[in-house]
Amino acid sequence: MAEPLPPVTFAGRSSGKAFIPDEPGRFAGWLARYRDRRLSVTLEPERRRRTNPQNERYWALLVPAYMEWAGEPDKLQAHEDLLSLHNRADKLLPTGEVIKVTRSRVEVWLAQNGVEFPEWVS
Repeated sequence: MAEPLPPVTFAGRSSGKAFIPDEPGRFAGWLARYRDRRLSVTLEPERRRRTNPQNERYWALLVPAYMEWAGEPDKLQAHEDLLSLHNRADKLLPTGEVIKVTRSRVEVWLAQNGVEFPEWVS
């Protein structure tokens, strides 16, 4: 019996009705290998990590702004506060389990609370 092949990842976007791959030729070639066979496909939203300039801005501007506004002397604690306040949300999995997921709303919240930010140049 042949060993199962490792999962293959294709990035793309949704048209609302179909998956549109970034590499249509590669995707079509992969599908052609499995013609008339049943496939199981898992789709999930793409997670984008902060870029280095975004990360620098977060640590050099947003966290210190929160520290000053909240009177928090510890940078790591300020970061944890911000995560707890604004970057965590509950997500219900198909299994019924609830997990915490990360979202980015810190800057909006600080601005709504009167914190003004200078122009950021990385």
